[in-house]
Amino acid sequence: MASPLDPTWYSDVQAPIEVADNDSVQWDEEVDVAVVGFGGAGACAALEASDNGARVMAIDRFRGGGSTTLSGGVNYTGGGSKQQKQAGVEDTPEEMFKYLTQEAKGVVEDSTLKKFCDESVKNLEWLESKNVIFSGNLCPHKTSYPISKYRLYYSGNESVAEYSQHAKPAPRGHIAKEKAGGFALPGGFPGGAFYRPLKETSIKTVNPLSSPKISNRTGWFKTISLTTALKNTLRLMSITALFYPPT
Repeated sequence: MASPLDPTWYSDVQAPIEVADNDSVQWDEEVDVAVVGFGGAGACAALEASDNGARVMAIDRFRGGGSTTLSGGVNYTGGGSKQQKQAGVEDTPEEMFKYLTQEAKGVVEDSTLKKFCDESVKNLEWLESKNVIFSGNLCPHKTSYPISKYRLYYSGNESVAEYSQHAKPAPRGHIAKEKAGGFALPGGFPGGAFYRPLKETSIKTVNPLSSPKISNRTGWFKTISLTTALKNTLRLMSITALFYPPT
């Protein structure tokens, strides 16, 4: 057992391997983009890279999902989304920016925050293009989290007087919903409705070993044998999601 005096005594993770010459190392896989962590953010990063022609490997210690599947499945979007319009809500990127600057209080640079607001609707539409489903069923009252029939709500302090006097309030919490015939995760976490379509879009039910010549596959889960050094360093299970650009 390691001594508490050892700088890594509290963890099995070893010091990183420093490689002076790439050719001197036997690599398990070679890709254009490596994404570590296959939760919601990792899945989005891998999909976007793959859509732009990169060969991507997304590595996860478990089976993916991370904290996204245990979340409320909320995407904060404003500026006039389709769902807001369906609910009769008027919103603009400028009003969203005015509200968020009050919340951020300079922690996030204004230029970054403005970019987030300006691209908010486009980002939600990107998620919809990956089969994540949202609706404009507006919760009529302020709540920390609405019951399941509502999928659009005031998820922040938008309607509080201190904020609303500087920015026109609008509900911007968009909650992902299961597709028809879908199922909820054990424990009822709606984050699964957000993550599952991303995973399903990324990982086609194709076995590359039995169907090696299929050319329209996007990706799959593949079990690989990691080197002992890599296992000890990353403490990863040998489950890796591999993505390939369309051919």
